[in-house]
Amino acid sequence: MSKNICPTQSIEELKFNLSKIKEPVIVLPLNLPTQLYCIKNNISFYDPIEFIKNDFYTDVLKESENLIGKLDTGDLRDESHKKEYYAVIRFRFFSIAFLIELIEKISAKEKIEKIYLSGWNKYTAQYSEYDYFLSDIIVNIFKNKKIIKLSSEKFSTTKNIQKFTSTKIDFKSNKKYVILNNTGYNFKKIIFSLIKKNYSVIIPTFQNVSFIKKLLRFINIIFLVSKVDDNETYNFHLPDIKFSYKNKWDLSDLLTKRKNQEILNFKILKIKSSIIDDIFKKSKPKLCITFSTRGIQGYLIDCAKKMGIKSLCIPHGTLSGYFCDSDRIYRKIIAEPITSNNADFFATQSKITEDFCNKFKSNSRSIQTGNIVFAQKESKKKNTILFAVTLKDFRNCQFHGVETYYEFVNNLNFLDDLSKKNKLNIVVKIHPRENRCLNDLKVIFKNLKFSEGSLENLLEESIATISFSSTVIEDSLNSKVPVILFDQWHRYKHCEAQEDVHSKNSAVYYVNKKSSLAKCIDTIKNSGNIDFKQYIFDTKRENNIEKTINKLL
Repeated sequence: MSKNICPTQSIEELKFNLSKIKEPVIVLPLNLPTQLYCIKNNISFYDPIEFIKNDFYTDVLKESENLIGKLDTGDLRDESHKKEYYAVIRFRFFSIAFLIELIEKISAKEKIEKIYLSGWNKYTAQYSEYDYFLSDIIVNIFKNKKIIKLSSEKFSTTKNIQKFTSTKIDFKSNKKYVILNNTGYNFKKIIFSLIKKNYSVIIPTFQNVSFIKKLLRFINIIFLVSKVDDNETYNFHLPDIKFSYKNKWDLSDLLTKRKNQEILNFKILKIKSSIIDDIFKKSKPKLCITFSTRGIQGYLIDCAKKMGIKSLCIPHGTLSGYFCDSDRIYRKIIAEPITSNNADFFATQSKITEDFCNKFKSNSRSIQTGNIVFAQKESKKKNTILFAVTLKDFRNCQFHGVETYYEFVNNLNFLDDLSKKNKLNIVVKIHPRENRCLNDLKVIFKNLKFSEGSLENLLEESIATISFSSTVIEDSLNSKVPVILFDQWHRYKHCEAQEDVHSKNSAVYYVNKKSSLAKCIDTIKNSGNIDFKQYIFDTKRENNIEKTINKLL
């Protein structure tokens, strides 16, 4: 029997589609909110978990490496600029490949009569959740399918109008400056350590800042705001893309179209970079520190390299070695925005990261710093199991080492039953991006608790953390909370781990069977002397910050 399907990127798009379709249709949800909406409202939908298998993730990673390896970056010559371009094109390729796989696998199982599309086609910003491109992909790829567009919306863009002024500052020759990319990921502690040593901290930004932040200049924390106007006449060349996916699907036009959407952003990136050059020349900083190495924040490292200024990269994500070729490609992708060949020094915050450094060679010199940016809060009162994962949207897909939204839902179903059966207090830490789903999650999974709370506070109460590959792994270990790498998909092991769930006192376990998870939790509960030293440097974060700064200044 033939079926009508309706792929959708958002709840808003789904509601629009269903209001227009006058016959039975099966929804194809492409992110967490839309899948939860279908579950909650008893809307018939295809669960991607029934169609997407591990071989797809392996194949698409290899294809992505081939794509990125052949990209001509034109006038994008700096490492940070190239990496921004790689990310933009890779994300779109992953979205396209995912759609192709889904629709091809559904078609192989049952005949698709019609594909209903909203026809929405909108670009608002580089990685915006309000961008719509699903209809454009399907119309271009599946020309042999009967496609019904429910609207004929023309492509539209939103212009970003900057309504603020640039900061004016006279750099003093008798002052010592350090440049940081941001105040996030515990960089505040680094800032205050620098101030105590009589350094002035410069944080370049191209967005407006609050009045409070402006006042911080009086304690030597300078948010240096620069306004950049759109410059359509800036001379810039970025060649078109030629790429065939699996030698079957010509994606050249779709990827070139995506490239062209970003031309103005890349022009602005070049202009911003020249402003950064000027800031470095005038301030003559003693050190540059960043946790991001892609785009304008990553350019701080590139600029420091050009000007012979010492630089330190402190990665804010968990990096580990690899066990197979798929691992290698995935971990190289994940490392791209948080490592740099141009940084003089690279902070090795854990022994997990040490393994990464041993497997992936870099021009940066690794320095053993211990924990600088991860959580570190211990407590004896522990009565919860923390479940934390990293989730990606349709617009910024990652594969292999990240659990997908549909795998996340499947895990929640399992954990909901496990919690009820074993009377476990399981708390799910939702990524801030998915807080929009909180109410639906609470309604659907009644035996789980969902939290927007502070990670450090949650870890303080946790017996163990269950995760697939999240940075919470590092936060947990540094807070003396053991980790269970739960991989029911038999796909990805984040780091070396104990695989015998009966063996006590391990800090990290790898579990790939549902039936073994409860036993692993019991083993951890009955462990009295857990050894974390295999994974972390057992030192205090504040001391690590002081020691690292003293070493570099």
